[in-house]
Amino acid sequence: MLSKGDLDRLKSDKYRVDFKKVAREIDESFGLGQVFQNFLPEPVRDALHSCTHSGVLLLRRRFDAMDVAANYPDHEILALINTTASAVFMVTSLVTRHFEFERQWEGAQQLYGD
Repeated sequence: MLSKGDLDRLKSDKYRVDFKKVAREIDESFGLGQVFQNFLPEPVRDALHSCTHSGVLLLRRRFDAMDVAANYPDHEILALINTTASAVFMVTSLVTRHFEFERQWEGAQQLYGD
């Protein structure tokens, strides 16, 4: 939950997300166990942060040796696909849980686990 201090930091563009805390709060609020807490492990969060804020990781992806070209190893492409698929399941979980579609929620949880 956002505190008064959080709201003040949002207004002044000084708010920084504590992903561990926010993920736990989302899981607790929606009764999701540890879905959000397990969704973005620290190395993934660090990579996303670097890409979002034009860090070194993003710059390395712009070059293939001395050529300007996309440079993404296969394992990172697969990780992106897996993360995106997980995000879809998370949204499905939130929506079905919120609207109390228990059968659909259970089905989505089973599919995600598989």
